[in-house]
Amino acid sequence: MKKRDLIWLSITFLITIATCLVIYTPDGVIDINIHDTYFVITNLYLWFLCIPLIFFFSYLIRSIIFGYKSKTSNIILITSNILVLLSMVLIIQFMFNRVIFNNTKDATPIDEPWRLAYYISLGVFVIFQFILAYSSYKSGENFKGFNK
Repeated sequence: MKKRDLIWLSITFLITIATCLVIYTPDGVIDINIHDTYFVITNLYLWFLCIPLIFFFSYLIRSIIFGYKSKTSNIILITSNILVLLSMVLIIQFMFNRVIFNNTKDATPIDEPWRLAYYISLGVFVIFQFILAYSSYKSGENFKGFNK
């Protein structure tokens, strides 16, 4: 790992931890009230979404600026992208259950925003997949003969 990569990783890690500590205290919870059901989510689970997102955007910017030339940066970008996609699968599954299994005749007005959020999250998921494919392609293209 080059010195420049290590500095970028350290700064990104410090920004990530500071952001997570400021926004989400580790011992706090978030309550989501939907009709008569409460979803209580500990902030620790939100850290699992926040950390890969910050790393993803940080290393996406770095990779675009430096043209995918750093192998370490590309590996961290691809890994964080995969972690974000895995997190999004869980979120999309939650919204899918909310949209599909609540299609009764007596649906309430709250169901329409869930349907919109579901379709938006599917679109974002596809965009993240394209970014993953492009990042993997550019990384492989730049390091084709690296081990020879």
